[in-house]
Amino acid sequence: MQYQYATSQQSYSDFAGGRVLHTFPGYPAFPVRLVSELFQRALAHWRRINGRLSPITLYDPCCGAAYHLAVLGLLHGRDIGTLIASDIDTNILTLARRNLSLLTPVGMAQRIGEIEQLIAAYDKPSHHEALHSAQRLQQMLPASAISTHHLFTADLFQPALRPSSIDLLFADVPYGMMTQWQVGNSAADYSPIHDLLVHLRPFVTPQTIVVIASNKQQKAAHSAYRRLEHLRAGKRQIFLLQPV
Repeated sequence: MQYQYATSQQSYSDFAGGRVLHTFPGYPAFPVRLVSELFQRALAHWRRINGRLSPITLYDPCCGAAYHLAVLGLLHGRDIGTLIASDIDTNILTLARRNLSLLTPVGMAQRIGEIEQLIAAYDKPSHHEALHSAQRLQQMLPASAISTHHLFTADLFQPALRPSSIDLLFADVPYGMMTQWQVGNSAADYSPIHDLLVHLRPFVTPQTIVVIASNKQQKAAHSAYRRLEHLRAGKRQIFLLQPV
């Protein structure tokens, strides 16, 4: 995939999982540069369709630890007004809550306090690196437009939102050894993403941009959505869709 927006090969070490942001063991973090690129591509489509620059409402129906949402909030918080996240796993939502709290001055200050306690107790070089990263991430917060975030437990196939409340929907759908779809259709050509798009349709409009990231074996297609882009990055394929 050729990058159009996140074109610089800058270091994203401040976002390393476990340094300041939290990750769940066994769940790979979404690459920072890739999620930044996808967000900016989707935002460009949204602005073209809507003809405005207002901060958007971003929703992830399978947020996991919300690592990539926290990354987007820090990198592109000026373009996001509201963050909404849900997942069926209540345990992983504990980490998601901690990650999203880093998008607030109070939450980031608490995280810095935790790291300072580790320095006082163990004085490891990794703790000092984490403190410097947290202080740099803290400086990103004043530029943020995020006024609120909502986090709740929900089944991927039963979204619990107000109709037409989403500007940009971003879903890194389950795949791999640690996460599996809970579906009953075993047909060879069946894609659970199709069912996901069906369930999401009441909550999106032709003004919404839908981003679906999956492995290369899954399909993201439905007659109620128009494909804007189809990209491949490593082991992932990404679909940018517009409801019709």
